[in-house]
Amino acid sequence: MAYFSYLSRLYRFDFSVFTPGELPARPFLSAFCNVLVAGLLYGVSSLLLNLEQLAVFTDAFSRNVASFLIILSGVLVALVVHAGGTLFIWTFCRGVGGSTGLLNYYVGTGFAVPLLWPALPFLAAFGAGYTDLLVLAVLAVGAAAFLAALVASLREVSGLRTARLAAALSLTAVFVGCFLYLWL
Repeated sequence: MAYFSYLSRLYRFDFSVFTPGELPARPFLSAFCNVLVAGLLYGVSSLLLNLEQLAVFTDAFSRNVASFLIILSGVLVALVVHAGGTLFIWTFCRGVGGSTGLLNYYVGTGFAVPLLWPALPFLAAFGAGYTDLLVLAVLAVGAAAFLAALVASLREVSGLRTARLAAALSLTAVFVGCFLYLWL
């Protein structure tokens, strides 16, 4: 299947796109590009919402380097969060009897990421201090769409039934939530 055909079906919430015969030709590259685009969207949005922070630089070179580093940090955060989240999901799915292929989970979670793309500028706005109802609503809808696609993707990748997959994802959420509680 062509990449843009996959995106079109995903945005129509056609989750049959996650079946093995329906995936794009290079699944790992496609998943990586999905996460890369998510990082770019978040990084560019963060930059645009925080342009006043660049006023401290007096020369253009310093402003350009700082702008590049802000965008790069968005990309790196997206890649690290995706890889880390995939490791946790893989660990807990494997713990309840799921399949063992880590790269399959990486690809599966990466294929769900495009449903987050419309919400990422709003996540950057929330990080910049905008807490309007519209921002929160778009974040909630984006998170719900992503979670629906993630569950459909992981059901296909892990081979788990719904109850076991729900248990694995609940354990993942509790574990990551504890980390975030201790970290923040």
